[in-house]
Amino acid sequence: MSHSKFSSQKQENYKKAKEKLLQFLQRADASFVEAATLLDIPREDSIPVITDKVSNDIFSLVLIGAFQSGKSTLFNYLCDGRELSPVGPGGGGIRTSGCRVSAHCIEEGSEEYAIISWRSADELLRSLGNKLLPYYAEKRGKVGADYLTESIVNLHNEAERKQLADYAWEQLKKGKLTPDDKELLRFTLLVCRFFPEFSDKTGAGSSRHSVQEVVKLTSYPQNWNALWLAAMETGDLSTFSGLVSFAFVAGCDFYLNSPILRDLGCSVTDCPGLFISKWDTTIAEQCIRQADALLYMFAGEKALTMGDLNALKACVDMGGEHKMLFGANLRISHEQWARIEEESVLPDLKDNGFSQPYIHPFRSG
Repeated sequence: MSHSKFSSQKQENYKKAKEKLLQFLQRADASFVEAATLLDIPREDSIPVITDKVSNDIFSLVLIGAFQSGKSTLFNYLCDGRELSPVGPGGGGIRTSGCRVSAHCIEEGSEEYAIISWRSADELLRSLGNKLLPYYAEKRGKVGADYLTESIVNLHNEAERKQLADYAWEQLKKGKLTPDDKELLRFTLLVCRFFPEFSDKTGAGSSRHSVQEVVKLTSYPQNWNALWLAAMETGDLSTFSGLVSFAFVAGCDFYLNSPILRDLGCSVTDCPGLFISKWDTTIAEQCIRQADALLYMFAGEKALTMGDLNALKACVDMGGEHKMLFGANLRISHEQWARIEEESVLPDLKDNGFSQPYIHPFRSG
């Protein structure tokens, strides 16, 4: 079957299911109104909200998953194969990005555009991670939070930026760091060095651009590690000039004339990791609570990691259990995955509160 015929058939099936659901919602709403009148109680107001979302195709799907689980690749596929969500050098991404990326379908024939949300100074500090807590303790004599704040470091003050950067250099040169800690320290150095160039944007909130401009602004340097090797020798970050706008982006919304998104009938969000920094966790929590459906992505080659289990527990704690779907990005054969799924993954999901989980296997590559 050709893509156009397949797409047309899906749209017809979607329209029929949508009509049935709207009829059901109308009957349910009428019943609630009648009951509220008879019992003299407030009417249930969630059904009109759901009805509006169904009528206007404004449901939201949020992709969640561990680092390198394939969610950014899937996001890009759902945007008609365009490289919109930053995947970083070598496809792995830089773990400290914390950039929420959402795609929304616009009316066919309309002009595409994108909106960037810039991080405030406080949001930048929250994204720097708990590796800097000793610096916090040194400045204030105690640790009262798990992230830096504007009351501790004034990014608008050159001397305070230099003090923080000096501490980050010192920690980075010690070595024996986890990948996350190393990238957070690198991120800290870039924020301290280039904040003056972006200070007007950090206070501006958001700005409108073309889709191509936003892709460029959120892209990582492809020679990331080579640039850092040189910087570690010289202590000079000037080679990053013009390459670090991604570090100051909080999120971006693409408004696309997209056949695939139109077929889906919803917006799609690529969510940052849950536990890299206070900033990442906050953004992920917001995405999870606001989502109509969550697709949790597993690296489909092994049992669930402790990171997966912690993230899933967090999703349940945030009220996401009833809207959770699962996907496995297969990097092994279907037969090998079926054995791992049956012996390990499904039991782990059931033990952690998901009574009847179903995992959709796919290949992102």
